[in-house]
Formats: sequence, C-alpha cells, structure tokens
Amino acid sequence: MVDRLFMMFRFQTWRTAAACGLALVGSAVASGPDEVTFMSVTTAYAPAPGLYVKVAAGASHGMGIREDGTLVGWGSSIAASIPLPGQFLDVACGEGFNVAIRMDGTLVGWGANDHGETDVPSGTFTQVVAGRQFACGLRSDGTVAAWGLDTTGINSPPPNTFVRIACGSYNCAGLRPDGIIAVWRESGGSFGSPPAGSFTAVAVGQYFGIAVREDGGLTAWGDNSTGALDVPGGSFKAVACRLGFPAGIRADGTITIWGTPAQFLPTPAPGNTFSAIVAGDSFYYALRCFPNCDNSTGSPPLNANDFQCFLNRFASGSVFANCDSSTTAPILTANDFHCFLNRFASGCE
Repeated sequence: MVDRLFMMFRFQTWRTAAACGLALVGSAVASGPDEVTFMSVTTAYAPAPGLYVKVAAGASHGMGIREDGTLVGWGSSIAASIPLPGQFLDVACGEGFNVAIRMDGTLVGWGANDHGETDVPSGTFTQVVAGRQFACGLRSDGTVAAWGLDTTGINSPPPNTFVRIACGSYNCAGLRPDGIIAVWRESGGSFGSPPAGSFTAVAVGQYFGIAVREDGGLTAWGDNSTGALDVPGGSFKAVACRLGFPAGIRADGTITIWGTPAQFLPTPAPGNTFSAIVAGDSFYYALRCFPNCDNSTGSPPLNANDFQCFLNRFASGSVFANCDSSTTAPILTANDFHCFLNRFASGCE
C-alpha cells in the first residue's frame, strides 16, 4: 500500500531543458534531518536551503514544508513561490499556483486563479495534487474532489474511493484500496485506459501512465511518442512523471530514467539511494530514507539512535513525527511510533 510523505529529506535535483516532470503516487518516503543538495544545469528551481518534511514541484517553482509546518517557496513563478503563513500538512504546485492542506485538514489555495485553480472546496483532505491549471484533493473519506480548468473533463473524477491520486498535465489516476487503477482524463486524448490488475503505485505523464505491479514490475499505457511505454525490466517501488518521460526507483533505491530525451538528463551521483521522486515540468527532486532520522552516513545507516531521534521529534511536536500522516487531532499519537517501527524494519531500500 502506498502512503504519503511527512519526513525529513535531503533534496537532490537534476534537470533537462526538455519538457518533463514527475507526479508521484505515494508521495515519498524521505530521510532524516538534512540540508539541500541541488543537482541541475540551472539554479532557477533550486530549493531554498534548510530542512524540510515535504516538498512539491510545479511548472517553474517549488514549495517545501519545514519541520515546524511552515512553508518555504522558490523558483521563477514569483507569485506562487510566496508562502502563506501558518502550518501545513501537504502542498501541491501547478502552473503559477499552489494548494495546501492546513493542520486541520482543510484546503487553501493561492497564486494564479484564471480558471478557479485556487477556489478550493470545503471539507477535510489527506492529499492534494495539481496539474497545469487544475487541482485534485483526496478527501478524508477516500473520494476525490477536482476544481480549476475543466475544458478536458478533468473535474469529473469517478465516484470510487482511493488511497492515493496522481495527476499529470491533463490527466489523472487514482489507486483504489484493492489496487485497481481508475482514471479521469482529457476528452478525446491519447491517454487511454489503464490495464487490468492490482498495482502498488501509479504515475501520470502528459498522455501516458506508468504503474508498479504487485511483483515490482512496470506496466505502461497511452502514448509512446517519447518512448515512455518502453519500460525497463527489474523490480521497482515507485514511478513518476508529469509531462514527457518517466523515472522510477528500483527496489535497491537507485533511479532509472527512460524515454526521449532521458539521455540528456544528469543522474544522481553514484552511491545515492532514494525512496521517492517528485518533479516539476523540467526538473526533479529525489528524496531519501525516512527511518534514518539522525541522517547518519555510517554502516548500518539505521541504528538505535534513530529511535531516540524520532522520540525527540515527537516530544517537540515536529510534523516529522506524523509518520502515519493523520490529519485529525491530535496529529501525533502512539500509532506514529508503530508506524516508525514498521518503516525502520523495512529499511531504506
């Protein structure tokens, strides 16, 4: 089962001039407290220095949630990169706008609103994602709300319940509790329909989708003009894409990118392993391992000190300690300790 990210991480990013990006279901499992490491051919989308518990990327900007729940913004979209005051649990970035989940589960939007992108619905939510000029939220009851530009019919999600959702530029997909994928998409586009079966993760590109089967293998559907459907072999735990070509994290934590023009994209330095990836239209952020709370680099990276680190963060009320990603008061409970124990037992890969 996939889950959402509220953990500290080190950023690593890499970029290409081609139009590509990531939209991840299972928004990431990341590392212990760390600084930002930026890898890119441009500094335009470099994250602001500091420690974060959550990150999101849009067309040309990013937003991060610090350990105290406050927001930090960066990038070339000036209006959208200005953060709101307050504390938040999740954030998503579109084209010049943001949508975030407050600590009480309600939504707030800001930035460009030419098509109602920031006219958020009422209610409580556990996840929010954004396309180019629209956004979708996963309600506390598992249903989906959508708003913004609706010329493609994107604001009509199916009435199913979901555990995670993902959107590309013009199409969206959701992972149901039984692992089946349902989509809501551009009318008349080449996105197509997802394959039958049960999956653990799904990602949406511009006109294609990528999913991880229960055995770790990849399945793809839709348009193959960029080679996105020519999936690599092996076992994967996460996949992601927003526009042109996808990336995946293998079971050993390494990153593989395929399709055109993946060959122009710089990859992370050798020796790095990751738990998840997110990206905007032409840049990537890679996220590290959550159970490594103290961010140790020795062998083994996970040890008893990580439990003490987690206990200290729980006692301080840090959003980092919200391991189960709950949105009801109190946010931090005994279940977070059980969640951390399970994450620790599963390791960093």
